Amino acid sequence: MVHQDGDSPPHLWIAGEAPKLTVLLVVGKASKEARQLEATALAGLVNFPGSNLEIHTVDGAARRLAELGKQSSGVRGPLRAFPGVNCPDLVPDKVTEETHGVFAKSFTQHIDVFGVGVYGTKSVPEDKLIHAAAVLAQWLDDDADGLPDAPEVVQALAVRHAFMGMTRTERELERHHPFEAPQGAGYHFGQFLSADETAPRGHFDASLEECLHLVQKGWELAWPATFGPWKGTALSECLDRARGGFFLDIPDETPEGAWYHYDDRTCEYDCMAVEYCYFALTTLLGGQVGRAEEVHQEWQCTTPDGVRAKDPWIVKLLTSPDHRLPRALPDGRYLPALAIGKKQR
Repeated sequence: MVHQDGDSPPHLWIAGEAPKLTVLLVVGKASKEARQLEATALAGLVNFPGSNLEIHTVDGAARRLAELGKQSSGVRGPLRAFPGVNCPDLVPDKVTEETHGVFAKSFTQHIDVFGVGVYGTKSVPEDKLIHAAAVLAQWLDDDADGLPDAPEVVQALAVRHAFMGMTRTERELERHHPFEAPQGAGYHFGQFLSADETAPRGHFDASLEECLHLVQKGWELAWPATFGPWKGTALSECLDRARGGFFLDIPDETPEGAWYHYDDRTCEYDCMAVEYCYFALTTLLGGQVGRAEEVHQEWQCTTPDGVRAKDPWIVKLLTSPDHRLPRALPDGRYLPALAIGKKQR
């Protein structure tokens, strides 16, 4: 179960269910990082009475984990951060004017995801808010080690107070304008999501798209020459190829050979780039399989093999190791949060 040598970074494994947990710190050799991770875990365990931290060598951890793995709850990990301290624990907290300022005028519940707020109005079911936060966490931490895959992206979003805002329905958004107060106070990096489109039974989960759009803003800010949604970037070169040419206005007829032809006339060039990137990445990760009939007016490639064959240029861009983009489609089951269980409030 443990596959580390002496040069591998320290990791945490968690067994049991909150609040009584057994946490193993696996250390190949003494290091500053190991001491920091031990301090982090100890700080996090303050919230879980009856829990304990064990420190093991790699060989000792393998034996101990095999022993703990026989228990009904099993073991979860490895993690390089500790849930509830420096990675999302996905437990909603109450929004107050003292803690969240102007957001309290519209929203009542909140989950922090690496410094990006996920806010819900009073009418939003808690499980929908948690699911959206988990999807956002997975887009940012694809390998689920409790740390963002691209810290520069998270930093770019967090310093600008980026947030997801959820209402129960789109009608609630239109009637009560919950974004008005935050945007009036200068919080312009907000993305809307309705609860009734989040993880609906038998239908596409809109949180995959809307959470990704917010993350895409982070890509744009962190790597503007690559993911900027304007002419002259690496993304725009792929976009123009997929659309059959460069044009600002939507053509009356789709250019021959084009495989992306989004036809919403309110969606300008930058919007076209964002939507194209969303379609390409989610298709590559298997998120558009079975949706050909639903999206054919916009996007012609709905399988991973299809997008690899039709658009190898965007595939190369999205899989470049330089940017550490997600390699798996989020499912709302974010490992670090699941490893800890539901924290007592």
